[in-house]
Amino acid sequence: MKSQELILLFIALSLSSCIKEYIPENNNITDQRLVAVAEIEAGELTTINLSSTFSSTFPEIDIDHELSFVKIINYESGNAIPEEYRYDYDKEAYSDDFIPKEGQLYDLNIDITLTHPEVPIIFATTRVPYASDIKNSEILNRHAVVDQLGNEFQQFEVSLQVEPLKNENTFFHLIPYIRIPDDPNNETEALEIVNILAQENASFLLSHIDGMLIDQTKLTNDNILTLDLRTNSPFDMEEIENSFIYFELRTVTDDYYNFHVSLSRQKDSNSGPFTLPVTTYTNINNGYGLFAAFSTHLDSVLIK
Repeated sequence: MKSQELILLFIALSLSSCIKEYIPENNNITDQRLVAVAEIEAGELTTINLSSTFSSTFPEIDIDHELSFVKIINYESGNAIPEEYRYDYDKEAYSDDFIPKEGQLYDLNIDITLTHPEVPIIFATTRVPYASDIKNSEILNRHAVVDQLGNEFQQFEVSLQVEPLKNENTFFHLIPYIRIPDDPNNETEALEIVNILAQENASFLLSHIDGMLIDQTKLTNDNILTLDLRTNSPFDMEEIENSFIYFELRTVTDDYYNFHVSLSRQKDSNSGPFTLPVTTYTNINNGYGLFAAFSTHLDSVLIK
């Protein structure tokens, strides 16, 4: 018996001598990612907003704007010199005097590894679409609408025809607005889209920003939309007589379309306790957010 006990003791000691304490390596890896929103418009200056993900256990990353590299590169220009964006403390965003052009392909690259080596570099690509047109816009009807407090708003039934790009699936962001009468700063006020009377299947009303999105692939052949628009402030009809309703038509990328659809659905899903969460669309590699482009066409119709 003693010999068996000695053998068992020898085996136990041999095994214990092979066991080593495991100390996990600290690779300084984080699950946090950068979040960038860069919507570049053809022919206009652009700003880029930069932040990070955060949670109850991880606060937002403290980004050193002086040591962060935010660049947009056009490889089709022939020289591929990066446009370097610098942080504007007044705008609280990155800005540059760079003006993108229709039809050009651009890359976004953002690097904060000098101060946060654990946060990966993010990058994305977009192509600026060519602007589309609005044709045959007109006011079909107008009348006053009085709310429960006795305030009088103006409602317009309008019709407009959009011109999609040839041989391309086209997406639009339509923003109708009116100029505030007698305003010295020439301010504008967005019109609320209260009804979609024609092309409803191709339209998506936005709840987080002004206007609506349009998917050209779902439009009928005539491409004519009919909408009911309403002022957000009480206006007397005489005040806005001989003014204009303006239609800002943005021709946007599919990434722009999908991103803003997801943001509106996400906002709407918070209205009830039993709604499912909505994942925000992103086209940013190694991070989150949006890098997308659009071109703008402006049309107007006289209020008679």
